[in-house]
Amino acid sequence: MEKDKSQVIPFWVSVIAILGVFLMIVGGLVSKFDPSLLTNGHVVSQVARIYTDYMFSRSTALALFIVFLLATKSQRLLAAAMGLLALIQAIDVFDDALRGDFMLVPGTLVLACLFALAAWRLFGGSLRQRTK
Repeated sequence: MEKDKSQVIPFWVSVIAILGVFLMIVGGLVSKFDPSLLTNGHVVSQVARIYTDYMFSRSTALALFIVFLLATKSQRLLAAAMGLLALIQAIDVFDDALRGDFMLVPGTLVLACLFALAAWRLFGGSLRQRTK
């Protein structure tokens, strides 16, 4: 039985989703096991530790959800999750710029654009113009 091309997740979208999963897992693990890496070596207070634990649980949950969506080929839900990743990265761009962390802006902006492009493609957008 041949798969409907509209239901197939493009390889490049899967690669971008896996990149997002990798970054979320690494960020979550760092926040859980060595949050001082996030503070340039400063001691992390007990209050900050609570927030780093929240980051770990949320990043891990989102990463596992994206892996599940890829495995089940849930195109629409994966598109929404990729859109959420794009929004998170866009807010990070804005936050980095406000803090004056301009070195982080280009990479975060590229990630936001990649996630947005992948979400757009999964929602039915195409880089090529459709003809009838």
